[in-house]
Amino acid sequence: MVTWVQDNFDDKTIQVIDLGCGNGHLLFRLEDLGFVNLTGVDYSKESINLSQKIGSSHTPPSKASFACLDILNLDDISGAVHASTMDHRIRYTLALDKGTLDAISLCEKTGEKSPADTYVETVAAMIKPGGVLLLTSCNWTEAEILDRFKAGTIHVKDGSSHSLFEFMDRIKYPVFKFGGAVGQTITSVALRRL
Repeated sequence: MVTWVQDNFDDKTIQVIDLGCGNGHLLFRLEDLGFVNLTGVDYSKESINLSQKIGSSHTPPSKASFACLDILNLDDISGAVHASTMDHRIRYTLALDKGTLDAISLCEKTGEKSPADTYVETVAAMIKPGGVLLLTSCNWTEAEILDRFKAGTIHVKDGSSHSLFEFMDRIKYPVFKFGGAVGQTITSVALRRL
């Protein structure tokens, strides 16, 4: 993921959010490459505490921001929480997901929408039009990811609707063959926000 970001974003001042940041290492790696507006969110307060602890131990200390956030239960999804200000109006140019959708997909449906559908809508609200979601999954194939994200739509006042995302790129990994089928153990796709 780091190499893909480095190859596709020359502007190091873009707003970046890591959805399910865990220990923060992905953001710290991007910070080492010169990216400066980095936010990590995670459902787990323990993960946020660990990220902050690791970040403060860096020399110089990391300037990445971290916040505990359940992206399935936001009161206002007009934008993401910017950890340092709790500002909901910020929209991100790049969102990174290295397993959060996988975890959310395991949650049971409690309302009209599945948690995965709520995730698509919430992430779409966090990303600027033209921005990118770089998503890695070990549970979903590329076709399944594209179906889910292209199926997410916004309904406009005139009654029309349009897709929230379009395919942009993929990260290629080694493939294996089994039983006549060809596959890979993980899938990473870049989706552009429409």
